[in-house]
Amino acid sequence: SKPAAPPAVTKALGSIAEPRGGRYIRVWIGNARGEEGKTRVTFVWEPLPPIPGGERTPLGGVTLLATGPGNRSYFQGAVEPAPPAAGTPPPDGAAAGGTPGLSRREPAGVSFDVVPGSLNLRITVKGTGTETLDTDVREYRIPDLTLPQVALSTPAVFRTANAREFRALNEHPNPVPTASREFRRTERLLIRFEAYAPGTSAPEVTARVLNRGGTGMVDLQVRPPASGGGPHQIDLPLAGFASGEYLVEIKAKGAEGEATELVAMKITA
Repeated sequence: SKPAAPPAVTKALGSIAEPRGGRYIRVWIGNARGEEGKTRVTFVWEPLPPIPGGERTPLGGVTLLATGPGNRSYFQGAVEPAPPAAGTPPPDGAAAGGTPGLSRREPAGVSFDVVPGSLNLRITVKGTGTETLDTDVREYRIPDLTLPQVALSTPAVFRTANAREFRALNEHPNPVPTASREFRRTERLLIRFEAYAPGTSAPEVTARVLNRGGTGMVDLQVRPPASGGGPHQIDLPLAGFASGEYLVEIKAKGAEGEATELVAMKITA
């Protein structure tokens, strides 16, 4: 029998499963260093396609209420898609200037700084009218990324379908990552993340693709931040992979230890 996959691999692969039937959106939560010792939380949502052959009320939008201990408010309001980058074609199934609805597939996101510790998110999915379609309450433990140890921000994944979209992504001042983890072999991904270490030291960062058993397959090139700062980047075309489930393992090593992040994904034909 094959050896069991490491628990971290199994957990990461479990995160790519589609939400249970009846859900309208997929959500992604990312953490990075914020200002004044806080952690910057990024909340992203994308509409889920309807169940084949099923009908449901059109999706109008999503509102978010983010609170900490003592009902401390961090964010409250609608989370709407940002305007697309110049030269970016409309998403699949959406017409330019179209109205909100299930045909809109672009992700929507918002970022805000929080005190490390407990974070409560109340996610409300609205219809095109005044009705509430779904409500979800989630509790998160937000890490302190200012501690004197090696750490990684949550890797953000951006998807593009062609070279024009990839160029537009690189030119966009503040692109929104995708919440989806299911991609086509024709797509090209860009993964961005930050690596932290105490003081002015810089950790050694490596990345590779793993199969669903946790075995390494391909080493990936990691582009370091520009001289003015910014994230590390991984350019990952998917054409060379067969359909299946994979993980991107990102490691940062330094004198103060190491940190690992896993990005699970499913590649379809």
